[in-house]
Amino acid sequence: MNRHAREHCPDRPLPWVQYAEMAMKARDWPTALERWADVRSRFPDHAQGYIRAAEAAEAMGQVRYSRQLKLAQEYGNDWLEKEANQAEDAGEVINPPRRRTLRMFWDLVWTKARLNLKSEASQNHLRYLWWILDPVLYMTVFYVVFGLLMERGGEGFIAYLLTGLVPFQWFAKTVQHTSNSIVGGRG
Repeated sequence: MNRHAREHCPDRPLPWVQYAEMAMKARDWPTALERWADVRSRFPDHAQGYIRAAEAAEAMGQVRYSRQLKLAQEYGNDWLEKEANQAEDAGEVINPPRRRTLRMFWDLVWTKARLNLKSEASQNHLRYLWWILDPVLYMTVFYVVFGLLMERGGEGFIAYLLTGLVPFQWFAKTVQHTSNSIVGGRG
């Protein structure tokens, strides 16, 4: 019945999608991938040909190919075919990227730092004032607790707090943000 529909309506996507869905239902993943490839070649704008093929590839354990299919939905079927051709030409020599200069590195660090600070400032209502208020509050609490209540402060205790506590707090916050970004970027 489905073959009849595909033969008589080759310009309509529904029979081809149903044909691929039958392989998906039977969990015949290689056949499903072939049929979804046929859907993509006939109807490149049909999103289901990419999404369902990505699901079949993922079921087969081909996570990279699944991601490529999802990207191909956004960038088009030509991009996917180009990637497949590049994989076949794997015998070509791949040159390492050229070395970056120190100036490019510092430019990257400066831009990243600026954007991180801007992002951090936009997450609370005090914005840039919080950068000054946070260390001052830390120093105040430590001065009151250790300097006044426990009488542990001495000569130069404020300078100690300023030169020791504030940089340590910035360092601790940086390490925390780094670990959060590493965990968050796991894909």
